[in-house]
Amino acid sequence: PRIRGRWEITPSTQLLAAGGRYSQFPLAREYIDRDSDLTPLVPEWSTQLDVGAGQEFSSKFNVEAHVYHWWLHDLVSGHEDRFEFVLGPPPVPPLDTGEYENDGVGRVLGAELLARYEGERTFAWLSGTLSHSTRIDRPGQRERLFDQDQPIVISALASRQLPRRWRLGLRWRYASGKPYVPVSNRILDLSDHTYFPVYDASAQSRLPAYWAFDARVDKDFILRKWMLTAYLDLMNATNRKNLEMVTPSADYTAELPVYGLPVIPALGVRGEW
Repeated sequence: PRIRGRWEITPSTQLLAAGGRYSQFPLAREYIDRDSDLTPLVPEWSTQLDVGAGQEFSSKFNVEAHVYHWWLHDLVSGHEDRFEFVLGPPPVPPLDTGEYENDGVGRVLGAELLARYEGERTFAWLSGTLSHSTRIDRPGQRERLFDQDQPIVISALASRQLPRRWRLGLRWRYASGKPYVPVSNRILDLSDHTYFPVYDASAQSRLPAYWAFDARVDKDFILRKWMLTAYLDLMNATNRKNLEMVTPSADYTAELPVYGLPVIPALGVRGEW
């Protein structure tokens, strides 16, 4: 069951509220990996509440704000060492290598703000999110920060239509660094002279904040029966070295940084009929 409502206090002021239960099936690989004698996995589900307000200051400028709280249940935990099917960075150690089970629970709460301006030649957008997301993977374990928890996320963009069919766009993005558990100690296996890491979940740390500035310029060429657009995109235009993750050295005595992509120019054309 889900419910959503909107109350127009005045023609320019609205109150918004929504709530309900949402669910999703476990991943196919989590089903395939299980033996037939194990208890089958059930869908993960959550109860979500959202309350917000919107204010239209003019026909060109409006602001909307929301606060939300989610309770997550029956999250699938286990086999984090098998990350060959994960699209993205590998799971953050220490890894849960147990069988897949619906043992996880979680909680997400936060607030969002969106301001939007749309004029005749200018478009601008500012959004910000404050959030806190936690997980408990197995019964009896302590609560931890979610691997993708980012308390502050800000996006600002603007686009301006210039004379002679030129257009300029700018974007700035900021996000708190993601949490990770550093190596607190190491154990030497004398049989083959290899080291094994020891993690302390209570010492959970966080990567430095991420930010990037992007720019785009394009021009439209109006032809007899079609239009050609040429554009230049500059991703990470300031060439900032954003720390994406850290990996331990072979003997687990140091943390090696893994940085994101440098400045990336992209030149292209697009035709429309």
